[in-house]
Amino acid sequence: MVQVPINNLYNTLTTLPRKIAVKTSSIPRHHKNETIHYFTMTNNVKPQRIAICAKDIVQLYACSESTARRKIQLVRDVLAKTEKQTVTIKDFCTVHGLDYVETLQYLELI
Repeated sequence: MVQVPINNLYNTLTTLPRKIAVKTSSIPRHHKNETIHYFTMTNNVKPQRIAICAKDIVQLYACSESTARRKIQLVRDVLAKTEKQTVTIKDFCTVHGLDYVETLQYLELI
C-alpha cells in the first residue's frame, strides 16, 4: 500500500496500471487548522476468471486453435492433471515460462 500526498496524485496515477483501487483518507495536521488528504492505492485487483481457454492462447501466441489445445494438453501432462481438471492461467504461465501479471494484463483480465 502506498500513501501519496494529494499534490503528487496526478503524477502517480498517470504512471500506474489501470484498474487500481483508490481509497481516500484524511490525516489531521496538529500544528495547523487544515487537513491533508491522502489517497491509499492498492493493486489487489483479482482477475475476472482463473481458467485459461484455447481462445486466450490463440490471442497470446497468434497460433491456431488446435495448437492452443495442444499447449493446454501439455500443461495437463506436465502437472499430471486429468481431463476434467481445469488448467488455470497460473498453471499455464508456470509451465510455459510466462509472467503471470503481464499475461493477465495482456488478456485484459485485470
